[in-house]
Amino acid sequence: MGESRETNKTDSFVFWGGCYAVPVMWVLFAVTSIIQLKFSQMTICIIGCGLASVNLLGYIRCEKNHKSAIKGFLMKTAVKNISQDQMAKIGTMAAQEAFKG
Repeated sequence: MGESRETNKTDSFVFWGGCYAVPVMWVLFAVTSIIQLKFSQMTICIIGCGLASVNLLGYIRCEKNHKSAIKGFLMKTAVKNISQDQMAKIGTMAAQEAFKG
């Protein structure tokens, strides 16, 4: 089990690192094009940066929606499967922990 967590963290790091790196690389290409006075290449860089940024924004929004959907699913499942007495005990324990720290 421990190895799959490590793999998932590594996969996530590579994925998000790549998603953030691509727009940055396009900006660097655009700066290089400006320095070399190659404005036709700069246009391509601006388009590439825009597309990569929209892609990144889509992934960020998707991740946020996924996290909220998971929280909602877990809460519905908990409410369905936990009795009122168990829920009260959980609430009491959470309140005690909140006042400790």
